[in-house]
Amino acid sequence: MRQVTYKNIAMELEKQVRANPERELPTLKVLAEEFGVARQTMWKAARFLVSKGILTAGRGHRLSVSNALLSQKGLQQPKTQRAEDRFFSYLRERIVDGSYRAGEALPKRDFFTVGQGVSPSTVSLAMRRLEAEELIYKKGRSWVVGKPWVKRGGVKHGWEKTPTVLLIAPGLSVPGGIFTSDHTGPFYSSLGTELRRFGFRAHFVSRELAGLAQGHVPDSGKQMKEARALVHRLGHQYSGTVIQPGTRSDILREWYSRLSEFYRPVIFFDSTGNLVDFSRKDVVIPRQFYRFCHSENQAVEVLFDQVRTFGHTRVGVPNILGGTVAWANDRIELMKKTAREMYPEITLYTVNQSETFWQFTREWRLSDEYRRRYQGQPLNLAEQTSTSSARRYLLEQTPSFKYLLDRDVSIVVGLNNAIAFEYLQWFRVAGFSVPKDISLVSFGNTPASMALPISTVDFGFERLGYLAAHKLIGDVPVNAGRTGSVSGQCSFVDRGSLKH
Repeated sequence: MRQVTYKNIAMELEKQVRANPERELPTLKVLAEEFGVARQTMWKAARFLVSKGILTAGRGHRLSVSNALLSQKGLQQPKTQRAEDRFFSYLRERIVDGSYRAGEALPKRDFFTVGQGVSPSTVSLAMRRLEAEELIYKKGRSWVVGKPWVKRGGVKHGWEKTPTVLLIAPGLSVPGGIFTSDHTGPFYSSLGTELRRFGFRAHFVSRELAGLAQGHVPDSGKQMKEARALVHRLGHQYSGTVIQPGTRSDILREWYSRLSEFYRPVIFFDSTGNLVDFSRKDVVIPRQFYRFCHSENQAVEVLFDQVRTFGHTRVGVPNILGGTVAWANDRIELMKKTAREMYPEITLYTVNQSETFWQFTREWRLSDEYRRRYQGQPLNLAEQTSTSSARRYLLEQTPSFKYLLDRDVSIVVGLNNAIAFEYLQWFRVAGFSVPKDISLVSFGNTPASMALPISTVDFGFERLGYLAAHKLIGDVPVNAGRTGSVSGQCSFVDRGSLKH
């Protein structure tokens, strides 16, 4: 029988510890990001090693190598880290991961002395060390994150002096929409905001590239030639490129490789989290390639952790896209695999929704209602129809939902926010109360979804946009893995659509 994921992680961590037992283990959060899993899963793996006598767990889930293992290797437990070093590492980690953001003032000294239990002198010494590393600077009586930045260019100083970041979606005939879509919007909104704050500009070049003005699929080779010519024209203004994939993987590799030759960061935003075959090994200048993405594994685990916490064991996962869209199929297959290996108490019921009800306008169209809600217009939920007749009509038109309800599912998962809203409206018109009669949850945290009463898994795109911006600006360090990956931290946003 195949071992569950947390045991595989424990085995890999044990190998690392045995290979270098003197290494100080990072925090649980950092370990979870390195292995691409939820912190609950990482903690489960750590507890497994604690039970084996490999690790010990201290206050705040702080992990260290056990004395028993060190004695086997003829080593001794390293001396306890000084308070100054611990506090310095604590602050540095939070600056690097974006908890304390560039351009913003750090809390006052008393905040740390009370909250972290350190002395005022320890805080002062740690601040001076951070200043020496150019992670913070003094502004008046406050410590500000980042470097003191002199704003260049802009309307006042002339765009010809403004540092410029290129946004490109090679292979897309209508590229602008992918930068402003609900799904990718949090990333690009955060990216653009940070660039503007520090005197940079984001330049959408895809519309200028060959073929796009004519509305047909563009010639990627000609696009590449014109993009490189644009970089040469920018000269010292050029600060890097963000590429949103929209074409074949072999063409994308050429884009990353050729643009990395300019010795500026080339950032690949993998908004699906599935294009794992891209790494620095495919790039001419490897150190310039970065893949910003969320972990689909972590997102699914975060969702199942909440499903289990709320006591649900029968979970319905309808596929409104009818099994024709790759990302939706991949997410469902991953959910099946994760439930089978890590959550055996959860039974998953999946069904393709191929009914024409979801594709064409009927008495009312749910997706139209979604747009009206987003635009602030009042909803019209077929109030003239009685609940009993509406339910009967909906179950006739959507046998996929009848299949799930016949199996007594207590929670339904929408594959994204827009789909979950379709389901919310279906339940309301059919006379089901969410979450009293049935619970509902989704993936993603788009701007349009923030006003909706649907709990969801946030992919952390807003934080990734911030980190991508500062990798391009170069004022604060951004940690990347050996392959160039920078992972978002998925989290659960509870908006009251789950019930025990």
